[in-house]
Amino acid sequence: MQLDTNAFVTIIPKIVRTDVLGAKSLLKTDVKLCSYSDHEVSVIGEATVHVSYGDQEAYLSVIVTAGDGPALMGRNWLSVLKLDWKQIREMSLEPVDKIEKLVSN
Repeated sequence: MQLDTNAFVTIIPKIVRTDVLGAKSLLKTDVKLCSYSDHEVSVIGEATVHVSYGDQEAYLSVIVTAGDGPALMGRNWLSVLKLDWKQIREMSLEPVDKIEKLVSN
């Protein structure tokens, strides 16, 4: 799962739904999502999942999307879970790199 401090909610794509939710049924949701490039992201439903991080546990909402994009941890989880930011080891600048390559070509 990728951290996205700009994402309002936590999302998982339907291709990982079974791995994360098992047979749990989804609830209808009125959540509307758009990508950073302002494209609509199709939402299938919502579920509440048990999340544990270190010694923290919580039941948190996750939105399931129809696409095959990345699973993103959004602000709704980040506001509850206190992450050990020193242990987060990878930071990706891939979108910036891709934009720079496009601009330079």
